[in-house]
Amino acid sequence: MRESEGEFVEDSVSLALRATELALSGGAIPIAEAAIDEAERTTTARTEPAVKVRIALARARVAARRERWEDAASSLAQVTDAIDTLSDEGLRGEALLTLGRVEMEAGRPEAAAGILERAIETLEQASEDELSGVARARASTTPTTPCPRRSPSPLAWAAAGSGIAPWRRWERSPRRADR
Repeated sequence: MRESEGEFVEDSVSLALRATELALSGGAIPIAEAAIDEAERTTTARTEPAVKVRIALARARVAARRERWEDAASSLAQVTDAIDTLSDEGLRGEALLTLGRVEMEAGRPEAAAGILERAIETLEQASEDELSGVARARASTTPTTPCPRRSPSPLAWAAAGSGIAPWRRWERSPRRADR
């Protein structure tokens, strides 16, 4: 494949995935599905694993919006091996986070707990603090295992990305200092 063809495929897939996100944000699920189908049509057998994972994540998001958790799980199951080989830790962590949520919603909390723990580790390595906090919150609601704690309370899990416990934020707030 010529380099320009590879760039064309990646650009067209990126545009289709952006269209998917826009359609989902507007509640236009059929348009989101059409955009994903277009992204899949432009891929080839030699398409990068990251592109395939991004398409699978988009398809899982659409299935999740329709609350079809088994469909979402099967979309991600097709690229599970590709997720583990991704060099982009942020994308790998996002994929694991989505897979963990899908597993939890599909009624497999044990699998979700293990996947979410991996997502937390990966996202922290990638310095994706916001997504790491989301992963911690989801892991804390998984019924089988507690979320690994770094701070003294579940409330502080949300602040894990900032490094400041919620009660410390309150003490340092400008309004508090003025009193």
